[in-house]
Amino acid sequence: MGKEAGTEADTASSAPHPGDRSPGDRAPDAPCRDAATGERTHLYGTFAGPHTTVLGFGPASAAVLREVAATYGQGPGVRACRVYAAHEDHGTAEPGSLVDDQGHAAAAYGIGAGGSGLVAIRPDHHVGIVAPAGDPGSVREYLRRLHGAPGMVDAVR
Repeated sequence: MGKEAGTEADTASSAPHPGDRSPGDRAPDAPCRDAATGERTHLYGTFAGPHTTVLGFGPASAAVLREVAATYGQGPGVRACRVYAAHEDHGTAEPGSLVDDQGHAAAAYGIGAGGSGLVAIRPDHHVGIVAPAGDPGSVREYLRRLHGAPGMVDAVR
């Protein structure tokens, strides 16, 4: 299951690895390229604005990102962003996708070469949850708790 801010998983006693990010950490920036135009950009450009950003690394993250986009849209609440490794085919990349051509983004988030994972970045530009791409349930639950169920009024907020 993914690590989420304010949970027992935050304090699990495991030795940190360089680039590992935990919930509550400031989201690191990294240089990359826009997948559609090839122009240089940075992750911080993707985080700009009052929304949660879900970064997906590796092909295994694609289905989760499509689900996030379909559920929450690309409106002001949640943005899905596929981060392609330099060796991956990104010819049919979704708008807003990035190419981590130097591997800095994957390294900054502790995603190994050729690895996959999901990282939700809160609107305040801190890490909200880190999960394996094969654990979409933790990302769904995190987004539901933060943004409510789509199409429903959340009377608690």
